[in-house]
Amino acid sequence: ASLPSIDVDTYSTGAPVNNSLDIGQMNLVTPSKREEALASTYENLKLGVEALTKLDVYSTVLISEEGFPYFKFPIRDRSRKLIKWSYIDFKRQILRTVTIVELCFNDSHFYIMESEKRDTEKYTLLFLCSINFRKLSREEIDEVLLNCAINRGVWLSRGQLPNTHSKQFKHTWSSHDKFAEVVFLEIMKSLSKQ
Repeated sequence: ASLPSIDVDTYSTGAPVNNSLDIGQMNLVTPSKREEALASTYENLKLGVEALTKLDVYSTVLISEEGFPYFKFPIRDRSRKLIKWSYIDFKRQILRTVTIVELCFNDSHFYIMESEKRDTEKYTLLFLCSINFRKLSREEIDEVLLNCAINRGVWLSRGQLPNTHSKQFKHTWSSHDKFAEVVFLEIMKSLSKQ
């Protein structure tokens, strides 16, 4: 079988500059190696939040009513149905925890939330603020946690918590300073929408 005839002028990007049949040396350009992302751990979250202080963002890790620096997800939905996702180990009845950090920048309040995950899970960090940047009430925080549990780890669907702005982030930052930069840029974007 012969190759089909192709109209060179129709499919050409232009005439060759050099009519020689010599093929020059080719330099292969490879993309730079992507930096490894920091692991999703409480320690990395803590160090990332500490890096935010260099940008004049101050933080407080919220303490649960039990006195722990983490909260537990609700185990029942509004109709009292059991939410198994809220357990990190259902058989042993170990509840999944979430760390909540309140950030303050120029009297405006923002929150980042990080849930405990199993090795097979890949969740994101939640950035959240009210549309007027006020402190969230305990009831509003509980509503975020309930929605996340109902959504099986997806923080908030559009419209689930009115009067708030939220954004989910994948763990792609390679250093605590990069984490701080990403969060700070989101703070600036949120304030510019006011």
